[in-house]
Amino acid sequence: MHVIDSGLRGGDGVRLLDVDDDGDLDLAVGWEQSGVVRLYLNPGPVAAVRSKWPAIDCGPAPNVEDAMPADIDGDGRIDVVSCTEGSNRRVLVHFAPREGSYADSAAWTTVEFPESLAGDSRWMFAIALDVDLDRHLDIVAGGKSPDAKVAWFEAPATDKRVLSQWGYHEMSNAGWIMSLIPHDMDGDGDPDIVVSDRRSEGGLMGARWLENPAPGGDPTGPWPNHFIGDVGDHTDFMALADMDGDGDLDAIVPAKDPDRIDWHERLDAGGTHWMEHEIAFPPHMGKAKGVKSGDINLDGQLDLVLSCASAKNPLSGLVWMEYASSVFDVTWIDHEISGPAGSKFDRIELVDLDGDGDLDVLTTEENDGPASLGMGVIWYENPTIVSLAAVGRKHKLSETIPDEFPAATVAQAAADNSPLPQGAKGVAFSHYDEYLLLGRTWICQFAQGSGREAKDLGHGLHSSRRSGQDGPGAESRP
Repeated sequence: MHVIDSGLRGGDGVRLLDVDDDGDLDLAVGWEQSGVVRLYLNPGPVAAVRSKWPAIDCGPAPNVEDAMPADIDGDGRIDVVSCTEGSNRRVLVHFAPREGSYADSAAWTTVEFPESLAGDSRWMFAIALDVDLDRHLDIVAGGKSPDAKVAWFEAPATDKRVLSQWGYHEMSNAGWIMSLIPHDMDGDGDPDIVVSDRRSEGGLMGARWLENPAPGGDPTGPWPNHFIGDVGDHTDFMALADMDGDGDLDAIVPAKDPDRIDWHERLDAGGTHWMEHEIAFPPHMGKAKGVKSGDINLDGQLDLVLSCASAKNPLSGLVWMEYASSVFDVTWIDHEISGPAGSKFDRIELVDLDGDGDLDVLTTEENDGPASLGMGVIWYENPTIVSLAAVGRKHKLSETIPDEFPAATVAQAAADNSPLPQGAKGVAFSHYDEYLLLGRTWICQFAQGSGREAKDLGHGLHSSRRSGQDGPGAESRP
C-alpha cells in the first residue's frame, strides 16, 4: 500500500482527471471532517508515485462528500466542484486561478450556488457534462433526503463564474444518491444518467437510469425513470461494464441487506429490459460499498474489485474477485488486497499508476486507527507486473500454475523459492518472455520447438508480456 496523503481527516472518495495536461491522471479528494478540498498532482515517474503527492488546497468545503475536477468556466484550467451536506448544504465551485501558478492555493476562489437557485439541500455527488448539447459544460448533482433531488445546473454562455446566472432544473426525486454515471442508455445520441439510490424516501431506491428528453424534448423538466434492478434495495457505488462480452454495457451493483453483488444483464438496445445475476458476497468482508471492473491479473477475463465499510479487524475491506468458469458463476474466487487494515473504504478507481501495464487500486479509507483518523488517500500496487529493475526481489507464492507451464517442474522449483533448474522443460517459444509463475516471475529463454530444453533461465519480477529486449543469451525473436 502507498499513501498519497494522510494529513487530514475523513478522505471521502477519489475522482480522476489530468488537471495539468502532463499525461498523468491527477485526483481530487474531499476531506469531510477537515472540510477541505484538495487536488493531488501525479508526480510520476514510478518512484515518485509511491511517495506522497504534491497537493493544492482548492478551498474550504465544510462537510464535503464529493470533489469532482472539471473546467467549469471554460478558461482551459481545471476547477473543482464539491458537494456538501451537514450544516453547509451547498454545491460549491472552486475556481482555479486564471493566471499565474495553478498550484498556488491562495489564488483559488470558492463560490457556492445560492440557496435562491438550488434551495437548502444536502448534496452528495456530482458529474460534469453537456446535458443539453449546447457546447457548455453543465453540472449534474444528486442529493440526500429529506426532499432530495437529482438536478442539473445549466451553464450560461458567459460569466460562468457568476453562479447566480446558472439555471437549475430538477430531474428526479431521490433518497440518497451514491452514483451518477453519464451514458447514452437508449442510443439516441444524448447523455442519459445512470443512478444508484440507497434510500427509500424518494420512492426510487435501487439502480436506475434517467432518460434525457432531448433531442426533441425539454431537458429542463422531469426525466423519465427506468429501473435497472435492485428495486427497493440499498445500493452503493455501482459500475457499468460489458460483463458477458456481447458488446453492450451491463450494470454491476453492490447491494446490502443481505450483502451481495448483483450484475444486471442488459437484454435490449433501449435499456428497459434487464436480467439479474447474483454473485455471492465473500464471507470475510465488511458491508458492501463500491465495485469496479477490470482485468486485474491480465488473463483476458473481466475481474471485479470490491470495497467495503464496517470492515473492522479481522474483516477485510478490499478484495478482487475472478470467476472460475464464466461470469454467470454464483461464487467467484476472491483475493485479498487490503487485508484487515482499514475499516471504511470508499469508491474505487482502477488505474495503472506506476505505468507497468497492470491496474492498481486507488481509494480512500476514512475511519481507521486512533481517533478514527483514517488511512487517507491510498493506492494498492498490483503485483501482476513489477519493473524489471526489481529482479531478485522475493515474492509471495500463490497456488495457481498457468496451464502452459510444466506444473511439476515449476512447483518443485518455486517451493524453495529458487530458479528453475537447467534442463527444465519449457513450451514452444523462441523469444525472451516473462511469465508470472506461482506468484513470482520467471524470466525464461525457451529454445524453438515444443518441449525443448530452456537455454537461459533466470528469475525476477516481471510478468505476462513479451520483453522489449532480448535476455542474456537469447536467440533472435521471430
